[in-house]
Amino acid sequence: MSAVKEFGNMESEIYKLRKSQAHLADLLQLLKVAVRGLGRIGKSEDIYLLDHLKNKAPELIGLGKAVYHEELIHQIQLTLLHEIGHHFGFSEEEMDAWETEFDGLSDDNVER
Repeated sequence: MSAVKEFGNMESEIYKLRKSQAHLADLLQLLKVAVRGLGRIGKSEDIYLLDHLKNKAPELIGLGKAVYHEELIHQIQLTLLHEIGHHFGFSEEEMDAWETEFDGLSDDNVER
């Protein structure tokens, strides 16, 4: 859970380090892995953290300047939807609504 808190917080010190921008793709991959791990072994009370991360999507999207970073961010969003959604028993309708919400955030903030 602490890895999701650290890598999911765009104000975290890890993103402010001198070489962070050069390794942004690596940091985003770590976030993706942490989210997947929480989805597989997390408890139902961890959903608040995932919801918080979902609400931070515009901030996360703002990090990605390169097309590759944008794709990683989209993959993180899909990981949130599918790994965590299934783990916590979301209905397909809830997951579809979440995916639509994320796609809308992406379309508003990132040109693909």
